[in-house]
Amino acid sequence: GDYFSMNKLIYDDIKSETIRQDILAHIRKEGALQVSHMQMGTKRAQRRQHMAWRKILSDVDDTLLSSGGSYPAGIDKRYAKKVVYPGVLAFYRELDLGTVGPEEWPDNRVGNLVFLSARPHVYKDMSEKSSFRKFEKLRMLSADGRKGMHTVPSMLAGDIASGRQYIATNDFEPLARKKFDNFKRYVSIYPEYQHIFVCDNGQGDVRAAELMFDSFPYEFSAVYVHVVQDVSKTYGYSPSRWKEKELYPCFFRTYPEAALHAASQDPPLIRVTGLRRVCDDAVKDFGSIKTFTSEKQKASRRAELNQAIWKANAFLEEKGVEPVELIKAERLWKDGEKVKTPYGSGVIQGFDPEFNLYEVALDWRPLDVQVNEHLQKVKEEAIRPRNQTPQERRNTAPAPLETVVETDEATDDEIEQKKSPLRRATTTGTQSKPARSNLTVSTEESTDDILSAPIDTKESRKTASTGEARVPTSAMSDSSSISSISSDGSRQEKATKKFNVTAKIDG
Repeated sequence: GDYFSMNKLIYDDIKSETIRQDILAHIRKEGALQVSHMQMGTKRAQRRQHMAWRKILSDVDDTLLSSGGSYPAGIDKRYAKKVVYPGVLAFYRELDLGTVGPEEWPDNRVGNLVFLSARPHVYKDMSEKSSFRKFEKLRMLSADGRKGMHTVPSMLAGDIASGRQYIATNDFEPLARKKFDNFKRYVSIYPEYQHIFVCDNGQGDVRAAELMFDSFPYEFSAVYVHVVQDVSKTYGYSPSRWKEKELYPCFFRTYPEAALHAASQDPPLIRVTGLRRVCDDAVKDFGSIKTFTSEKQKASRRAELNQAIWKANAFLEEKGVEPVELIKAERLWKDGEKVKTPYGSGVIQGFDPEFNLYEVALDWRPLDVQVNEHLQKVKEEAIRPRNQTPQERRNTAPAPLETVVETDEATDDEIEQKKSPLRRATTTGTQSKPARSNLTVSTEESTDDILSAPIDTKESRKTASTGEARVPTSAMSDSSSISSISSDGSRQEKATKKFNVTAKIDG
């Protein structure tokens, strides 16, 4: 579970080579005895059929965690840096659980997960501490209550010499040789176990797996290669040579795809229900990732993962197991919205969240017809604007006024006392100034008493001949008061409201 392990005890702490070889000889003897019992199916072997008896060895960068393309850790840019690949922890657990024993991983069991890292070992455990802190965080429960890493892993680190040579010459062979040396030490301590290596094709892991298979064909069970670059660019890639050796690496892009391969082997490496658990955890792990650099990246990874889950679901349904729900996409356009497609404009009719597909009704009419329809709609909206929300009305500036028409105001004239006992009321028109722009219209109420003589008398005709304007009652109904003449010659006035229109010119 930390730097202090059986590997360190035997190969680092014990200084005597004689004592070391005596210990390793005893381990080989006892290991061979256990293998014999399991091959013959004795009672002792039957009592030990509660576990798979295999070790899960794995790389760290670009296999457990994405490097984000950070040199020299790795080259995978599909996910952000330090993102745990969806389904990888469940895949480790199911490989460790195997096809015998309990269906779920017991909390009191010690696991068999080991990380082979190219990161160099320096003084004591200085370089390993950061890795074990990451492993401890991965063991914590997730936000939805799921368990993380099923056990505390061991770690076999690299050395400074191989790391320096790789950086100086960009040669992956020293890294592959160092991982093989660590594996050779580890197998000598656990000879009765089968070993599965999970790695990536970004550096020298595939070459290391070939060296493991060449030296330990019976102890080396399978290799799973996470594809982070084109398969043909894999260091040590040689399908013809592998076929002669009967080495068949499984290249995969997602962990549900790797789990499907493991469940479909003969004999299978994991249960069919274990395949379903890997797919289900992969869906939930993907939903917890919040560090996608763009929506396009997220959509690509979702489609990639859904494709693998869709293939796994076909296998699950064939075995009579309930399939896993695919990752649903977020909807961007609603029904009725107009969109542009490579085939022309259209209207959204529906949406499939699992396959991220929109149903679009395309408009196949000629382009000039569509343009004329759009221009007509713009014209109608200009005449009859659509109903705006309060926020839109606040954000929309009022349209500037071009002119303001003011109503005539009536004023009292000099009353001719000498010619008639009646008081005459005359009105003079006031001329409005032409308004320019940005005018504000306001209304004011007043009750000015304006006298009007609706009787056509000789004096009134005389007044008209002098050039004074007489305004009829109908024209003054909105801006004057009306006076009536009683039978005794007195004046009775009816006050009405007058609206004065004022124009404020900005600037």
